[in-house]
Amino acid sequence: MVLICDKLKSLPERIHTLTALEHLAIRGLPNLESFAEDGGLPPNLRSLRIVNCEKLRASVGEYWNLRGLVGLESFRIGGRGSDGILETLLKQQLLPTRLRSLWIEALSSLKSLDGKGLIHLTSLRTLSIGRCGSLEFLPEEALQHLTSLQRLFINGCDSIQFLPEEGLPPSLSRLGIEKCSGLEKRYQNKTGQDHWASISHIPCIEINGQLII
Repeated sequence: MVLICDKLKSLPERIHTLTALEHLAIRGLPNLESFAEDGGLPPNLRSLRIVNCEKLRASVGEYWNLRGLVGLESFRIGGRGSDGILETLLKQQLLPTRLRSLWIEALSSLKSLDGKGLIHLTSLRTLSIGRCGSLEFLPEEALQHLTSLQRLFINGCDSIQFLPEEGLPPSLSRLGIEKCSGLEKRYQNKTGQDHWASISHIPCIEINGQLII
């Protein structure tokens, strides 16, 4: 069942009392301005998705108590209005330390990921960045702190021309690159010994669906 709630400005109060709720997806609500300001999000969430909520205020991140969601495994954010929210969450390190999967998608004005905003995610295993056409580089310092990272996917990010020169985390077992013209040109044919050396330790590298190693 699909419900169209174009005029919805806020979610029900006391949403934090829904202690049995494990998965929450908030998407396609163009007039949503706030939620969870009276006690935070449901405490037992395992996954949270926020997509295309263009009026949702970036400042509300402080009310969500994401750091208190010790069971949250997956967080996905993207679409209209999400650039400012992500920036707030990262700069203030509001994402829970035990997060395992982070999906960032369709943020047209995102140019960088603040280096300090990810360094505390030492349990992160999957990082996926898709359709962020203005993103120019990945945070080198932060990636080095992601000691549990196993999978890194980059899709539709044409402004990224190279991966961190100091290399990616040694824990990484899979790197996927798709529709990223700059990265394809630099790595697809293993050209440039210095550049290739920074990722050659990864057991599985796929570029546009083609297995490179």
